[in-house]
Amino acid sequence: MTPLELSLLLSGAFVAGVISAVAGFGGGILYLPLVVALVGPREAVPLVTFGLMFSNITRVSLHWKSIVWPLAARYIIGAIPGAAMGAIVFVKLPADWITKGIGAFLIASVVFLLVQKEDRPPLTRGAIFYPLGAMVGFFSNMLGVVGPMAVPFFLATGIRKQ
Repeated sequence: MTPLELSLLLSGAFVAGVISAVAGFGGGILYLPLVVALVGPREAVPLVTFGLMFSNITRVSLHWKSIVWPLAARYIIGAIPGAAMGAIVFVKLPADWITKGIGAFLIASVVFLLVQKEDRPPLTRGAIFYPLGAMVGFFSNMLGVVGPMAVPFFLATGIRKQ
């Protein structure tokens, strides 16, 4: 890696981190295209996922008392096997499929945010968080940054950003 590429990666990580800190999520989505361009899709997904792990650990430690643990536990119980299955599939996928998947996900993310309704009815059943965690875990290990897609489900329960 050249010094210029390393500088771009570090600068991009800083900008994405600042935006994520202000918005509460989304840094990985912004950072992923830069990492894919510089190191390729096969390397980008684990690198971004590893970085986001530290971001999430920080968030959990900062907001520990605000976490709604029954919902978080359901989500985590689904996410662990989903992530394991996603990792198994990821190592078998050709790099061009990963690139196409990341591109489709980024386009879908924009569409999802544009059509998302603010006046949605509240979620009262927490059981949705088992399959939601499994899906997010699965696709995160293949595309890198699917977590923000779960945000509307958590907000629909009435909890706030923590």
